[in-house]
Amino acid sequence: MKPMLKFAVAATVACAAPVFAQERPLTPEENDYFESKIRPAMIEYCHKCHSADKDATIKGGLQLDSKAGLLKGGSSGPGLVAGQPDRSLLIKAMRYTDPNLQMPPKDKVPDSVLADFENWVRMGAPDPRTGKAAAVLKTDEDLAKAKKHWAFQPVVKPELPKPKAHLKTWIQNDIDLFVLAKLEEKGMFPSPIADKWTLVRRAYFDLLGMPPSAKEAEEFVADESKDAWPKLIDKLLASPHYGERWGRYWLDIARYADTRGGGNNNNRMGDNRLVHAFTYRDWVVNAINEDMPYDKFLKYQIAADSMPGADVKHLAALGFITMNRAVNNKAEEIDDRIDTLTRGTMSFSVYCARCHDHKFDPIPTKDYYSLYGVFDSSNYSMGNKPVIQKVDDTPEYRDYTAKKAQVDALLENYRRTNVMFFVTEAKSKTMDYLLDVHYSNLGNTNFVFTGQAGQQIYERFTKRQFEVASAWKRHLGQRSKATDAVYAPWYDYAKLAEVDKVSDKEFAAKSRDLAAKYMNKDGVPMKGLNPIVAKAFSTPITNFRGVAERYARIFLDAEKSWVSAVMTDAKKKKDDDDPALKKLSDPAQEQLRQVFYGQGSPVNFSYAQISRFDNNRIANNEQQFTLLADRLDSNHPGAPLRAMALTDASTPRNAKVAIKGDPRNLGPEAPRQFLEVLNPNRKPFSNKNSGRAELAEEIASKNNPLTVRVLANRVWMNHFGGALVRTPTDFGVRADDPTHPELLNYLSAWILENDWSVKKLHKLVMTSATYMQSSDDRAKPMLSDPANLYVWKMNRRRLDFEGFRDSLLMVSGKLDPRLGGPPVKIVPEGNNQMQYKDDPYRRTIYGYIDRGNLSSLYRTFDFANPDATVGQRFNSTVPQQALYLMNSPFVGDLARSIVHRDDVKNKVDEEQRIEMLYQICFQRMPTALETKVGLRFLEDQSGVKGGDAKPIWQYGYGQYNPRTRQVGFFKMPVYTNPPPTGRMMNNNMAAAGNQNGRYEAGPRMPGVELSRNGGTPGSVAVIRRFTAPQDASLTIDGSLALAAAGGKKGPAPGDGVIGYIVHSRSGQVGAYQLTTTTRTLPTKVPKLDVKKGDTIDFIVDNGGRGNAVGDTFTWAPVLALASSAPVPGAAAPAMSSFGGAPMAPGAPAMAPGMGMMGNQMGGAQAPGTWSAAAQFSSPNASNKPLDTWEKYAQILLLANEMSFVD
Repeated sequence: MKPMLKFAVAATVACAAPVFAQERPLTPEENDYFESKIRPAMIEYCHKCHSADKDATIKGGLQLDSKAGLLKGGSSGPGLVAGQPDRSLLIKAMRYTDPNLQMPPKDKVPDSVLADFENWVRMGAPDPRTGKAAAVLKTDEDLAKAKKHWAFQPVVKPELPKPKAHLKTWIQNDIDLFVLAKLEEKGMFPSPIADKWTLVRRAYFDLLGMPPSAKEAEEFVADESKDAWPKLIDKLLASPHYGERWGRYWLDIARYADTRGGGNNNNRMGDNRLVHAFTYRDWVVNAINEDMPYDKFLKYQIAADSMPGADVKHLAALGFITMNRAVNNKAEEIDDRIDTLTRGTMSFSVYCARCHDHKFDPIPTKDYYSLYGVFDSSNYSMGNKPVIQKVDDTPEYRDYTAKKAQVDALLENYRRTNVMFFVTEAKSKTMDYLLDVHYSNLGNTNFVFTGQAGQQIYERFTKRQFEVASAWKRHLGQRSKATDAVYAPWYDYAKLAEVDKVSDKEFAAKSRDLAAKYMNKDGVPMKGLNPIVAKAFSTPITNFRGVAERYARIFLDAEKSWVSAVMTDAKKKKDDDDPALKKLSDPAQEQLRQVFYGQGSPVNFSYAQISRFDNNRIANNEQQFTLLADRLDSNHPGAPLRAMALTDASTPRNAKVAIKGDPRNLGPEAPRQFLEVLNPNRKPFSNKNSGRAELAEEIASKNNPLTVRVLANRVWMNHFGGALVRTPTDFGVRADDPTHPELLNYLSAWILENDWSVKKLHKLVMTSATYMQSSDDRAKPMLSDPANLYVWKMNRRRLDFEGFRDSLLMVSGKLDPRLGGPPVKIVPEGNNQMQYKDDPYRRTIYGYIDRGNLSSLYRTFDFANPDATVGQRFNSTVPQQALYLMNSPFVGDLARSIVHRDDVKNKVDEEQRIEMLYQICFQRMPTALETKVGLRFLEDQSGVKGGDAKPIWQYGYGQYNPRTRQVGFFKMPVYTNPPPTGRMMNNNMAAAGNQNGRYEAGPRMPGVELSRNGGTPGSVAVIRRFTAPQDASLTIDGSLALAAAGGKKGPAPGDGVIGYIVHSRSGQVGAYQLTTTTRTLPTKVPKLDVKKGDTIDFIVDNGGRGNAVGDTFTWAPVLALASSAPVPGAAAPAMSSFGGAPMAPGAPAMAPGMGMMGNQMGGAQAPGTWSAAAQFSSPNASNKPLDTWEKYAQILLLANEMSFVD
């Protein structure tokens, strides 16, 4: 058979191949908005006239109970224009602005409902509805009919159909009988078996997610034995890489990620960093490799902690439940877990019954809260997770425990220090706090010690701690009595000032009487009064401030005495067993000491108390120690593996139905039990545990028709690129009918007969003639079944992100095949506070997934949204994919690696080298035409030396004459690089320290320099030069600013600079003058057409003032493609395998020379952009342009044949 994708026809074939895809998946927020605001309103106001309900009529041809019907519209046109409510007929009708177009016809919807719909359309009208329209359940008759839906019926193995005699030789197993019978029914016939080269690639990609080596492909093609194909399947199923490939499908369903994604991932307290998530990922991979029966696979993930005799390692499986995204409350957390469980295992949208009975499926709200109670009776520890491995006393483990003890000691010291600082400060301000209580008693509104408003006013006014003042107020309120041994004087004086409100003169006069009362002329204190207090108040006081001063002094004197006594006692101690000092020897001083140390002390706060003050400021700062501990747990080789496990609550509890989803309006109690529609004979779960174990048994039961059907459908979908049920995430009454209902039942029954073995199911499917069909199109079936619903051929499928990336690594020879372990950084973008290893050569499944800051690479290539369960990925074809790959330093590095493989370098003859590259990349020999095209490309490029290509960015100094528009540019000869501060992000980037380096004009022009974000001119201008790597229309963005005045070591503020943007063909396109008053200006250019090789200079001089001192500036421009359309007259670059226009016959898969710019890209940035800051690097950074052979290898890597599977 001819090769799948020749260069001459590569893109044309790719564009013609049907690729089954779905639209962009909705975010959880979009889904919730539709289900809570739009769907209920449509049912209430629209379905009577525009739905398939049995008592409804479809008026105007408009049907609103399905997404397809809404988009199609009625006799007046499409119902809405996404993003534009003013152009949407639906919104216009609801607004009642047109007397001839009003819906509903009698009464306008409430303004709040209209606002919801307008906002929904502005959002793009996100609509989660799939499948066919279904009537709303209104009566018992409707409910009974819904329960008869095909997916809810028991699995019954059908009789095998009998095909026509002349096609019997095509049949390989029972699957083919069902497919052939359906094809005959539709008047079609199947395609012939594909050639062996196609089959070996198909098998490797399907089971391992990577291509075979040339040797492996040759061995299979040469194997003439009858069992060559089954042997190959067995070999691949035994590979540990099989679990990585098929485990990733399940991780999509489990919404796997390494963070919860709420707020700032790395600065939140709590469990936002999912440090042990990787143990769940590894458990999934291992379980699939071991062919764990699928029912057991599910049971462990729901209730491993309750499975009798289960090994502790299986606790890691519970990550399926606990891997939820960050949410606001427990109700949202449980809702996420219910949704993941029911849609993930049964493709059943139980979450729709949270606020009301499900409108279409037979799921009452009470059933939702039955499951809610199960998870409400389960606990997840935010602290240490259970260890799931045997811990040996190894040197690594001892080192880990020692380092963990150091972190614990640091945390304890942090807590102790904060308590000491807080209490010491509170004691030192005793007088102030005593006066604050006095002012509060006088009614001063700045001293109100209740409520949040009072706290804000007090702390803003006094800069003191509200909680301490409040404690003093409580303390004095309890102790301030005439007979109190310590506070009798306080009580007397407070009565004078606060109750009697005497004048200052009268206060001083009465103070003399009180002084005599506290201690007589003979020095005898008042009976019952502490003698130290009596002595302190034995002289008159002129005002209340004096009262506070004297109390503060005697309390602090007692504190000094206690500190001195403790130190003296410590010196006398002979060993640690000596009892600690408990009190002062002087009873009077001890009584005063108790004010600071005794029960109810206003200043003796615990850490638990102070950590909550100031919006948990002190507690939140503990995250620095949590981060250190998390790093150890995740990265240290001696750290024991732990599981994100659940446990049952000690007292299980049933949930009450929240009426309309409102937890403040509770209805009847819902016993914990399974869904009635799937088990009419259900019984409530045990009251001794959460019920998760019983729930697991129900979901994975042979009597549950959904679970096994969903499994069969998913396996079929991932082998064929199209499912038997084309709504794989919804098996409810709105689901599409199966294209082959008997086959679906057969496969489901076969799974049950074969003990839920997924590996056996793979082999059954792959040994069918249906699977082994050619993917070639045929005219007649293309007309009658263009979507290949009835499988008259194999679908040509595009690799997903993981498959494509891993294949590039595989053929380049750079793949690191290690299995498991903590996540690694496979892309440089995003922060890395966890200090995960930078390892771009690991398989993609091991890449760090940050929900809150998902890599742009993942988003560009349609990675599954980790915020929600994903049963099917969508495929997009957008220019950003091609631009990323053509500009990627990673792909350039892989191209270079292929060319420098020994089996390529050792080929002297050019034709042999081309042949070897084809064998490495495509596991086949090139055709004569492909060899000819390759040789022509090499000949055309032979005069373009890689070293001759100018780098994207150059750094220089010189002069610019605004009148003549002439630029004098000289490269800066000196580069100063500070010591590296971190590890290399990947092998294509310079050390982290390079981004802090600078280019300098040399000793004759000291201080003239350019850095990552700016620079400093002097007697000459500084010039940052950009060289266009392609013909394009560019936008320029950025801001020119004078640097702020530095500190003692910083530069003095400058008197101004002038910046210029000068294009080598168009001349000056911008000038920006900064002065001492105008210190920053935007430097935007909306569009600039450039040709390949054009230069754009970003020039800054001292403004002609002659004063260059302190003229340091910041300016890091960013250039981006203005649009995907080429510049008039410019050559349109061919797109890569992930999108673009068809190429001309005989043309390479990408434009010659595009690879040159790839390896000059550094850092993480959006596709099609050039950032001065992100791409700043030293002269020795790995930005050497690709040579001719490396460019040719890059072309092969980006060919469609690398990303499509026949």
